[in-house]
Amino acid sequence: FAYLLFPKVILYFAMALASRSAIPTGNNATVLVTAVAAVGASILTSLVMRYIDHRLKWRAKCHKFRRAVALAKSQSTELNLMLKGKPYNCNEVSLANCRAAARELVGEYNQPERTAKEREIILQTLLGSCCPGDNTSSTTNNKEDDEACPAICIEPPFHIDYGINLRVGRNFYANFNCTILDCAAIT
Repeated sequence: FAYLLFPKVILYFAMALASRSAIPTGNNATVLVTAVAAVGASILTSLVMRYIDHRLKWRAKCHKFRRAVALAKSQSTELNLMLKGKPYNCNEVSLANCRAAARELVGEYNQPERTAKEREIILQTLLGSCCPGDNTSSTTNNKEDDEACPAICIEPPFHIDYGINLRVGRNFYANFNCTILDCAAIT
């Protein structure tokens, strides 16, 4: 919202300066140049802020998901029951936070402006493991594991409950509208 409001504030400020004679009013060219500069600055500011928002939002959601998973693994008693296939309370705070963080991250994955590399990073963060037999976890950030893992492609839109219980093999591909309910381990 700020990047939509900020350019208007600059434009109003330039108009106020022009109307208060801060800029000589006798020279219309000077007023016009000031107004054009203000509009140009507002457009540039808007584009920069949108780019920053686009680049940082999904990375922040990756970190939020990792924190939620780490918290659930360390504090949740219901997560252990869920993984064992026993009755559990899905409304426990840790599980609910993990599920909400996964949905936010999947929402970023489903954005049309995401590049293939960004989607692959999001999937490597979201999935419990990306290759059979490896120990790549969504809570680790090992560069060697990321480079060793082959391409994973899930066509958006994609939906998942937790993400941490899904393990996919080499060269995994899922088509459009894939929904995975991973309350138990899925390989």
